[in-house]
Amino acid sequence: MERTPDQIETEMLVLRVQAGDRGALDELFRRWNGRLTRHAARLVGADLAPEAAQNAWVGIVRGVGSLADPARFGAWAYRLVSNKSADLIRKAQRDRRLVRRVGERTPRDGGSDAGLNRSEGSDDQEMQGLRRAIRSLPDDHRVVMLLHYVDGMSTHEIGRALGVPAGTVKSRLFHARAKVRAQMDDAQTEARDEQP
Repeated sequence: MERTPDQIETEMLVLRVQAGDRGALDELFRRWNGRLTRHAARLVGADLAPEAAQNAWVGIVRGVGSLADPARFGAWAYRLVSNKSADLIRKAQRDRRLVRRVGERTPRDGGSDAGLNRSEGSDDQEMQGLRRAIRSLPDDHRVVMLLHYVDGMSTHEIGRALGVPAGTVKSRLFHARAKVRAQMDDAQTEARDEQP
């Protein structure tokens, strides 16, 4: 598999970090923090994403020196974000149970776009429909779809990042595309039926 210039530059930065170059760590952060924060937002929502990404960066700084294969940095970093996001979800669940025990009411979360931008007036209806369709997917399908189409990750990279086999990623992508396509087709049929 041919590596992209971005992948090669990341590998070089990792090697420089492992050699003790502090400036390389800063550059690695600049290159990767946005991607990792977007991934966290897909998993835990925009409110908790910065905390999940920050927690992952603590692990990255501590562990990058022992990363045997610099080419695996991206998948490893995404995996750390996934793990830290899961930790935050578990903590939130524990907190909710504790609040219930004390007898306080917890605010209901209306849900999150999980990394998708809300549609703006300038967006056409098809784009709005696509965003709605993607938001309606189960979390595991939505995450693989966004990692593949937004972040450009291969099925193998997504599998390593999420800790699932590549075949599982392919299956989730297949089903996610089918669900989105069906919703888009339904929306187009409804739009045609509403026209005089």
